[in-house]
Amino acid sequence: MLKTRMIGIKWLCLNIGLFRTIGIIFDIFLKNRRKRIVKFKFNDKKVKMLIRSEMTDLAMLTEIFCFEAYEIKKDISPELIVDGGANKGSTAIYFGLKYSNAKIHCYEPNVDLIPILKKNIELNNVNAEIFNEALSNRKGTLFFEVNENHQYSKLSDKETGFKVKAVSLNERYGGKKIDILKLDVEGEEEKIISSINFSRVPIGIIIQEIHHDRVNFEKIIKKLKGSSYLVEKPYPQYRLLNADEIYPILIAIKNHG
Repeated sequence: MLKTRMIGIKWLCLNIGLFRTIGIIFDIFLKNRRKRIVKFKFNDKKVKMLIRSEMTDLAMLTEIFCFEAYEIKKDISPELIVDGGANKGSTAIYFGLKYSNAKIHCYEPNVDLIPILKKNIELNNVNAEIFNEALSNRKGTLFFEVNENHQYSKLSDKETGFKVKAVSLNERYGGKKIDILKLDVEGEEEKIISSINFSRVPIGIIIQEIHHDRVNFEKIIKKLKGSSYLVEKPYPQYRLLNADEIYPILIAIKNHG
């Protein structure tokens, strides 16, 4: 983890600036959650992001743009990308820069993040539509429990937190093709994958963060392989994202052969 942090801090200093990085870290130390816009380049394109002075936001920047957690090493031209767990928009921006012709549907249940998500989409001219909804295994109302560390925010059937509208992929995208489905939904991934009717909702590539302490990884793999998906060999940078797990990120590609 020390090596990962050092690589991340070096990337921040080189890309958003030494003094800006120090200022954000100083704010974090003082628990001053000040908002600020950071600017950097990715793939020779300018990026602007509104962030808060929070460790999770620095981790988000390095995970997406330094380590490229959602890199797909295939020559593809997606038309529709579904971003489940859009948070503040970093992954949508990443995909928008790489696949400029794609339409991106951003799903984020945390209403407090929606204004920042909208601002970041606007700042980077991403072709995206935002839904203040949660992707789940069924349509209905769920409750969203917010944690200061967004990694531990989660959906629940219990009446704790605030109500959110939940939608299923079968309901929303029946008869439509999703080229890339990205999931980072804090443990809801297993329910979503298990519920998908792939004959109704054809999905080209599924890329998802795996919370091994919250999901049955083997069940997810079994469902995907049984639905004619090929699971990619883990990319080298995953060892930096989580050295304890072979699959911090899972990439499954539909086998049309």
